[in-house]
Amino acid sequence: MRTLILTLSLALTLIGCAEGELTLRSSGEACASSDACASTLCYESLCFEPSADEDGDGLTNALEAELGTQATRSDSDGDGLSDGEEVAGRYDA
Repeated sequence: MRTLILTLSLALTLIGCAEGELTLRSSGEACASSDACASTLCYESLCFEPSADEDGDGLTNALEAELGTQATRSDSDGDGLSDGEEVAGRYDA
């Protein structure tokens, strides 16, 4: 009986782990790595859609991650110019 209980307990633990590994996080949910996101982009500890522009600055979330700008602030450095304007070379950064 004890062996049966241990076997069932182990089986349930393994099933729980497998389900947890397969559950991917949606955009806007917290993450620790891009592998945890259905969108495959974890940046600033959140899952983002790579092709979306979260802050409306003209840069995709994927490009913001590559450049190191903030995907949730259109003016990452606070100088009054959007990140998109600076990247496009319209103004000096």
